[in-house]
Amino acid sequence: MKISNGVNKLLFFIKRPCVVFVVGKSCSFAAETISKILKDKNVLILGPEASDFFLKKSKLPILVVTDSDDEKEISNIKRLAKIIPAQGFLVLNFDKDQIRDIKNISIAQCITYGFYKKADLQISDLNVASDGTNFKINYQGNIVPFWFKESLEKKHIYSILSAIAVGIIKGINLVEISQSLK
Repeated sequence: MKISNGVNKLLFFIKRPCVVFVVGKSCSFAAETISKILKDKNVLILGPEASDFFLKKSKLPILVVTDSDDEKEISNIKRLAKIIPAQGFLVLNFDKDQIRDIKNISIAQCITYGFYKKADLQISDLNVASDGTNFKINYQGNIVPFWFKESLEKKHIYSILSAIAVGIIKGINLVEISQSLK
């Protein structure tokens, strides 16, 4: 049975879930990782094709930007960053100048992630081997190790970092996030 768009919007206003918009390269991997971390939370995870309505009207909108070199996509990301309300969050890849600078055009709060020391959520001690990947995350002076059984590419590591940032926004501590991703 197909439900009309008006009914969907009405249900959205009643439940008012947190909305996570995930855009950029490897956005489906990032969305999947976010889903693992937030498995018991009232969260709606949407891709780049979703309506702006949900971003504007959520009680906690989060715009996650993994990576992008496409000018059209960057333009759309900037448009979304401008409409996200002040109670929302931007989760931005600090290692990419073009993405990091998006925080300057938004009134939303921002958490950055990456390899550089100035990122809010910094990765260090990365070890990628054929039998797995491990690294440490430093956030506000707390350092927590993360282990994965797979050998991960850098684009997947960025997606994982963005998902960790969303978990932090939702109040989950780093140790719990690490455990949920094992």
